Amino acid sequence: RDLAQVGTTRLRCGLDTAPDTVIGLVDAYLTHVGSHENGARDRRVLLSYYRDSGTLESVASSLVPPITRERVRQIIATTLEKDRPVWSALVESVLMNATTLIDRGGGIAPLSHCLALLNCEEWHLRLVAALVTTSQIRVDSSFSALTVLPSEELKGFVRQVRGSLEDYLESGHDWQAVVEILGDWDVRSPDDVLRSLAQSILGVRIDD
Repeated sequence: RDLAQVGTTRLRCGLDTAPDTVIGLVDAYLTHVGSHENGARDRRVLLSYYRDSGTLESVASSLVPPITRERVRQIIATTLEKDRPVWSALVESVLMNATTLIDRGGGIAPLSHCLALLNCEEWHLRLVAALVTTSQIRVDSSFSALTVLPSEELKGFVRQVRGSLEDYLESGHDWQAVVEILGDWDVRSPDDVLRSLAQSILGVRIDD
């Protein structure tokens, strides 16, 4: 990400300095949301939905006065849509290390490694990922992964890679053979990340 673009974006966001962590970025963004008309409500909606893992229904009923499920959906969608063009560059710069892991993993990286690398919680990552415009980066709970692959494409990718490894699935694996097979699928993550990817996402049991 070009630093000049990040600097320009920082000014457009009204920030004195550009946040360099995911948590710092989330704090800055929620402060920004809260500063606008109806900001207190919109900030609470985002926190309830992302931090508290609320459903549209539970968020709607928790507000005073309560609003409809559809209104909650509209608030989330319009708030993020309005802010994406301004905030996306900052998010991408903060997520750069994690997106490098995704690129080296063929479009997927273990969520646990990304959270440790970024020193944040899953809800922080879900929120900032929703502000990115140039890719479809997202948290996929079914595979405990951070990915840029759409859901069906991710399922297909995992299914195909597992098919390449099917001869090994019953009895464990020679690690170097796994590395070579994953390399054929352009999965070239660092060794510790690759092991986590193979075990938690691809369901590969590894014998050293």
